[in-house]
Amino acid sequence: MYLYNIKKLHFLNKKYYILKYKKGRFYSNFDSSKHLTIFNILKWKLSKIKEISFKKEISPLSLKYDIKSLNNKKDKIVWLTHASFFIKISEFNILIDPVFYDIVGYKRYIKTPYKIDDFEKIDLVLVSHSHYDHADIKTLNEIYEKFNPLFIFPKFLNILPKKAKIVDLLWFESVDFQKLKIDFLPSKHWSRRGLFDKNRSLWGSFLIKNSKHSIYFAGDSGYDRHFYDIGLNYKIDFAILPIGAYKPQFIMKPSHLDPNEGVAAYKDLNAKFMIPMHYGTFKLSDEPLDEPLEMIKKHNDKNIKILKPGEIFLME
Repeated sequence: MYLYNIKKLHFLNKKYYILKYKKGRFYSNFDSSKHLTIFNILKWKLSKIKEISFKKEISPLSLKYDIKSLNNKKDKIVWLTHASFFIKISEFNILIDPVFYDIVGYKRYIKTPYKIDDFEKIDLVLVSHSHYDHADIKTLNEIYEKFNPLFIFPKFLNILPKKAKIVDLLWFESVDFQKLKIDFLPSKHWSRRGLFDKNRSLWGSFLIKNSKHSIYFAGDSGYDRHFYDIGLNYKIDFAILPIGAYKPQFIMKPSHLDPNEGVAAYKDLNAKFMIPMHYGTFKLSDEPLDEPLEMIKKHNDKNIKILKPGEIFLME
């Protein structure tokens, strides 16, 4: 039997983040699904029909493969495409939102740089919310079968066998894992896997910390005050922030960041470095696959670390 001590966080301005659970669903002022009306969805789909383009989409990303550096003992952050990351910290190996395959309704425009078998071990798996591009059951099951790690999920994300070691958290709850501390924090988003299960599980972001480094992983989120409040409560070294899936804005803006909002969030967090993600892999929205990368480059900020999938970024 595996027992993990879940602690409540002291967090300034916590009262602003209303979260209720009624009749099997979560309700919050940080639920961005409220704008997803049938009218808006039809408006989007009809506008897509009118604007059919025969331009072939090509991902701007190129892979790097360095299996030796992947498995050495140095603390590192490795982007694995889209929102999937490998992190080594305090000699623990962590996967975040791991998706190694195509997902329902969407094919990859670029493959993952590494396979599950390339990792020597996996100690922890963090999943931010239930959407298919962040929580892939095939990938998670393979990781469970090979490594049997501890899974840290949002509350009620029940997608793995009961024998798996799972801790599911509410906002402002924390788990200590030996030398690591993992805090589950709000994001402005929502959850769903089927037609009738909207917000049956929670959604959120993670703060991973040891004595030397702190890493914030935003998951999916629209722009709001939570970035400033998180920055007020933590000293953040590395902020991993999404910059894709933002067009059309009347559908996407409440739930996702565009590159300029990503930079604003990075500044609100007062982080030392920003690592962009959530672009160039799946065609989830209307902007061209290469647009987020071109926009983020225009900020010309040396502390925005644009990684190639598979590139080893050492935390120093």
